[in-house]
Formats: sequence, C-alpha cells, structure tokens
Amino acid sequence: DFIDQGHFDRHLRRMRKLYAARAEAFSAAAERHWQGLIEVPPIRAGLDVVCRLHGMEEADAQARLAEAGIDVMPLQRYCVQPQAPGLVMGFAPYDEAAIDEAARDVARLLRRA
Repeated sequence: DFIDQGHFDRHLRRMRKLYAARAEAFSAAAERHWQGLIEVPPIRAGLDVVCRLHGMEEADAQARLAEAGIDVMPLQRYCVQPQAPGLVMGFAPYDEAAIDEAARDVARLLRRA
C-alpha cells in the first residue's frame, strides 16, 4: 500500500532534495573554511565524500578530530593500493547550520600546531 499509494516516491523525492541541499552546504562550508587544508571534489551522489588532506597524515587528522567527537574514516581503510592521504566524511545526518559549524571546528582542529 505504501508504494501503491505513492508514499515511497514522495519520500524518495523529498530525501533527494534534502541530501542534495546538505551536499551543497558541505561543499560550500569546505570552500569557506578548508582552503589549503582539505580538498573536496564535486559531490554528485551519495551521503559522504572522499576528501584529500594537504600537509597532514590521515592518522593525525583522525586523532585530532576524534578528540573533539568528530567521526571520520581514513581513506586507506578502504584502499588496496596506497593513496594520497584522505578522509571519508559524511554529511547526510546534519542540517546546513551544523555542517558549517563542524567545518569551522575541523579547520580549527587541523590547523592547530
């Protein structure tokens, strides 16, 4: 009944718009706060993104962020062959204001000496 009555289609359309807005907010926050620190590619789909680190190792970045309660995954955990340092970062569960606030926190934590 849920599908037959069109509820599932409405849910999918609503979620696509919501997650697209959050992906855009993540990209905009990264551009504002992470220049020279973290590179974020265009987000075309998905609920998280692979971000490249500049001048920092994954383990150090993950440790600094974990201390502040920010959960990220090192890219190497997903790779068979070594890759440039990166982090897998999610944005789907957070609204636009929370994304921007977290991006500021990430920048502050990773720039710390």
